[in-house]
Amino acid sequence: MQNTKDLLTEPIPQTLLRFSAPFVLTAFAQMAYGLVDMMWIGRINAEAVAAVGLVGLLLWFGEALSLIGKNGMGVLVARYFGQAQSKKKEDHALREGLLLRLGQGFQLSFLVAVTYCFLGQIFLVPFADLYRLGETVFIYLIQYARVVLIGMVFMIMSVSYSQSYSSLGNSMVPFSINLVGLVLNMVLDPLLIFGGGPIPAMGVFGAGLATSLSQALVLFLLITYSRRRDPIDPLGLVGRASLMVRPDWSLYREMVRIGFPMAFMSLILCIISMVTNHILSDFGAIAVAVGALGSQIESICWMTTEGLGSALTSMVAQNIGAGQRKRVRDTVLVGCGISLAIGCFASFLFVFFGQNIFAIFMREREAILMGGTYLLIFAIQEPFMGLESATSATYAALGDTVFPSVASLVTNVARVPLALLLIPLIGAPGVWLAMSLMGVLRSSLMGLGLWKKMRAYLKTGHLKGRTL
Repeated sequence: MQNTKDLLTEPIPQTLLRFSAPFVLTAFAQMAYGLVDMMWIGRINAEAVAAVGLVGLLLWFGEALSLIGKNGMGVLVARYFGQAQSKKKEDHALREGLLLRLGQGFQLSFLVAVTYCFLGQIFLVPFADLYRLGETVFIYLIQYARVVLIGMVFMIMSVSYSQSYSSLGNSMVPFSINLVGLVLNMVLDPLLIFGGGPIPAMGVFGAGLATSLSQALVLFLLITYSRRRDPIDPLGLVGRASLMVRPDWSLYREMVRIGFPMAFMSLILCIISMVTNHILSDFGAIAVAVGALGSQIESICWMTTEGLGSALTSMVAQNIGAGQRKRVRDTVLVGCGISLAIGCFASFLFVFFGQNIFAIFMREREAILMGGTYLLIFAIQEPFMGLESATSATYAALGDTVFPSVASLVTNVARVPLALLLIPLIGAPGVWLAMSLMGVLRSSLMGLGLWKKMRAYLKTGHLKGRTL
């Protein structure tokens, strides 16, 4: 298969870097959707940035739910494909096994996507009422959220289809297609926000419409590309897997078992962020806008390492399926080293260029100064965040994500009381310092847990609940 990597035999550092490069660039593309919106919306006013930032919490909630199908299906497909390659299964048996796992995974993702979009529309107004930032922010929030929640259906499905390509060893296709979507978003954003020719200015609604249209195009291209390939090619099966298959409850249970703990971990983090943003709203729209934009900028690090983590999950899972324990160990070590380096580089940028970075997106002097403080505080946790992405990815490949979920739950919940203790001392930055310190603790706990888990796997070769 063109652009498809052999994850079982090629040299680990070079293979991981080449295979992960499209993942990382795809993560940058996904991150850029939010940053492009913020860049243009920042030209309206701080209230618009605050509104879009709050809607970002709803999008985060949906993205967390997408991990159920993405990780569950992705791990099972990669393991099955790795096992089939090592045992040289017949083409017919390989295709049937892949179609079954792909179809069940896409079906699960579709159910999650439609349910979330429906519930999001119902509870949108109560969500907006949680924040006391005035009528202008309320109106902006409703306008933007109505349209991007519809786009979430396309986004969640695109995530699953992209992961299916990656689990089969091809990370270039989803990167290229997501890049096309990003380019379309960059073109449509200023056109729909400010208008041009016969197109009226739509403001924040236009920004949401641009994003949703771009995500719809990405999903269409992911399916179309696969259907144009020979069905004998495993990549050609991605677009041919049916959503109308009869549910296989054993596969459903295994996908949920693998995917739900990581989704739950992200959901808890999202809920805690909603709480901390509610606390920040007492300091005004600028503090909320800085927190929203700062999280987008900070995602430069964690989405990059998440991209590497997606590649790491596929590579480790395939080698687990092939029974290559030594190669699993070496792959994890290389992945952790690269992730740590990325985190250290992000810390350097935040410490020395924090205010300059914020000045790209916002004009208010107060917001720029506060934004520099935000990035300085989060520079503390960036190296740990890099390691956390690698450890989370490895846990997913091992099929046991309970411990990182528990560690995430405890440390994320602890953010709130710690923030309430720090706010009387240093004001709004107390919220961000609590988040950064708990991030360091969470990453440390997850790293220690993975070390013990890997020792047990390397010694016995046994995985709890292993399903191929």
